[in-house]
Amino acid sequence: MLAVAAFGLGALVYGGRPLLVAGGLVELALCIRWLVIRGSVRDVCLAMISRGEGQARVESLVRARVRLDSPRHRDMLASSLEAVIRILDQRPARVAASRPLFRPWVVRPFAPELRAIAELLRSGGGVRGVAVVERLLTSGESPLYGRDLEPLRIELRRARYLLEADWPAALSTRSGLRG
Repeated sequence: MLAVAAFGLGALVYGGRPLLVAGGLVELALCIRWLVIRGSVRDVCLAMISRGEGQARVESLVRARVRLDSPRHRDMLASSLEAVIRILDQRPARVAASRPLFRPWVVRPFAPELRAIAELLRSGGGVRGVAVVERLLTSGESPLYGRDLEPLRIELRRARYLLEADWPAALSTRSGLRG
């Protein structure tokens, strides 16, 4: 549609410019909708994988499992956890826009647990645990961004448990050994 409008504009055909603007707005709306749907699919896949329901041969689930199992992605998540810890060590920002999205007084007691989870992410661990960590970091409803200590404690324990519990299985599937 934009190609036709651009051609019409280039040829100075009457109505080419409004058609180009309208086509651009429609494509922008479609791109925004696609991003929203893609984010929703990713969230559903992460939730299913973290609950152990992500074994179906659905393309979105397969892609999500492959992404979560990649060492590069695990390293990125571990680096994000370490960045949270570094922010905890800094002095509080005076400008509201410079403050972290999480509440340091909620997260600070869990710094050792965050370090341990980062190490587990880098050393292997199961895909279910990686999905829990990604949801913890990326979901707006995550207890990482909440006001209560207990939900965060529970979610960090769950992530660590799943990373540790699935570790031998993850190692055997990566090395080609299926037990």
